[in-house]
Amino acid sequence: MFTNLISKSISFICLLSFGIGLLSCDEQKRVIVPFVPAGNRVVLLEEFTGKGCTNCPKGSREIENLLTLFPNNLVAVSLHAGFFADPAVFQIGQYDLRTPEGETLYAYIGAPLGYPSGVIDRTPVGGEMQLSANQWSSAISAAIQEEPAVDLSIERTYDVASRLLTVTVNGIGKANVTGDIRVSVMITESGIIDAQDDLEA
Repeated sequence: MFTNLISKSISFICLLSFGIGLLSCDEQKRVIVPFVPAGNRVVLLEEFTGKGCTNCPKGSREIENLLTLFPNNLVAVSLHAGFFADPAVFQIGQYDLRTPEGETLYAYIGAPLGYPSGVIDRTPVGGEMQLSANQWSSAISAAIQEEPAVDLSIERTYDVASRLLTVTVNGIGKANVTGDIRVSVMITESGIIDAQDDLEA
């Protein structure tokens, strides 16, 4: 009987402890602080793609995510260049989206190890120029935090009648810069709809 009483007491204490433990639990809300760039730097992401690249639409979807994440600090351009963009090899869709400039840039930067692949500010990251899609976000975050050496402003006018585009780039130096300094001006085109292989579709 004494043993039975001890057993009931222990059961009651355990039940009471469990109940107190449940009442004292307070669910902690996890707050995810959004990334806010420290400066006003704008980073360029150049993605190499091609209509025959079945993984490249995944890269395009990642670019859309990144443009949402960094709306004021990212410019993204997709360049159709290299093997996967060759319509003679991949007879898909209507258009040859390659350009001589894109092919030159592809040759200059070097072929990627795999696709999708992109270059951040034409600057190596960890010794690599071409980065895979899962590396873009962290590389962009790091690049945005760097203080720009030159503040650039772009003025452009377009005459519809003559189809003359005039672009003026102004720069104000913010730091001492040495070495070969170049400015590239790129005209992009969007809204072209054509077929592309998609591994995830």
